[in-house]
This record gives sequence, structure tokens and C-alpha cells, in this order.
Amino acid sequence: MREVKKRAPAVLILAAGRGRRMGLTKAMAPWCGGTLLDDAIYRACQLRLHVQVMVGAGFPLVRYRCAAVPTRWCRVPHWQEGMAASLRDGVRRLPRGISGVLVMPVDQPLVPVSHLKRLVEQAQAQPERPAATEAEGRIMAPAYLPVALWRELKGLQGDHGARYLLRNRDTAVLPCQEAAADINTWQALRQADPEWVSPADLPARQCPRRIRRG
Repeated sequence: MREVKKRAPAVLILAAGRGRRMGLTKAMAPWCGGTLLDDAIYRACQLRLHVQVMVGAGFPLVRYRCAAVPTRWCRVPHWQEGMAASLRDGVRRLPRGISGVLVMPVDQPLVPVSHLKRLVEQAQAQPERPAATEAEGRIMAPAYLPVALWRELKGLQGDHGARYLLRNRDTAVLPCQEAAADINTWQALRQADPEWVSPADLPARQCPRRIRRG
């Protein structure tokens, strides 16, 4: 297993969900000339860290339709269980020597790279302290989970994600209002992306035309 520089976190992109309200695997939804997963990987790669993508629904098509290239692809065997399965399996397959993991859901394309960089900087400054995003008065992902919290992931079930581990803890909170806009429906997608195109018009392989750097 590949070693990485100590005190550096890895990035875990959660993209295994089916996207029932969209009628399409959410990771393959069109976004900025590519897909939501393309955009998430491109933003994560700006951090210059190990980027691991957890996929499930639509695999292997979701991988082959993605133009962006992460460090590692991982299929979640029991992805139907929900987000908790991706988290448990994801941290188990991360490289040794990291301080923790930055959890990125695939359905938050409006979160700018600048916010992700602030979370990484916070993680590097205090690697044992969890960090999370605050939007509309709520604590949510993207969030940094130090290695010390990983044992508690075993108790998560269903769609319980990182924020359930961060309650009642000394968590560093970084505001980012864009994080509140998760993409769960076609209406939300149209409202968020001015360059929205019909899924029928989505090319099989096309890189996003832009990256939100913030």
C-alpha cells in the first residue's frame, strides 16, 4: 500500500448512491459539460492529495464515463446500505501514514476549491481535531475526520454520515454557504448550473469546462 507524507489527509469522494429522485446514478448527472463526479474529482485533485473515489450504483459504467482520474477507484460492495457503508469501506482502504480523511459528497458541486483548501489547512494545523463545514446553521460535509475517529465509523448505519460523528465534539467549523446546495433533483441541477444540458445530450467522455476555485 502506498505511503503518503505524514500529517497530510487524504480525500474520500462519496459517489456510490443511486440518486433515486433523479432516476439516474447521481455521479453521472450532467454538470458543466461533464458529470458531477468529473467535477468533484477535478476539485479534489487541486488539493494535491491522495484522492479515493467510492462508487457503487452504476458501476462500472460510472467509472468509464468519467473523464477525470483520481488516485484510486473503490467499489463499495454493500452500497445500497447508504453513506455509512461508503465511509466504513473507504477509510479501511486508504493509504497508511495519513492524518485523517477529507470527506466530499459528490452532490455538492458549488463548494469551491478555496473552501476545501481551508479545510485541509485546518487539518494540517490541528491533525487530531475534526473539522466540518457550516451552512445555514447546520454542520455538514465536506468534513475532516482524523484517524482517531475512524473506529466509531463501525457504528454508523444507513445514510448516517460524517456529521453524526462530529456532534458534541470540539470540531473546527468553517462556514461555506454553498455547501447547503446539494444536488438531489433535476430542478436543483438546473438552478445550480447555468450550462445545464439534457442527460440525452451528455457526451460519453467530456471534461468539465470550468472548475469552481472560489
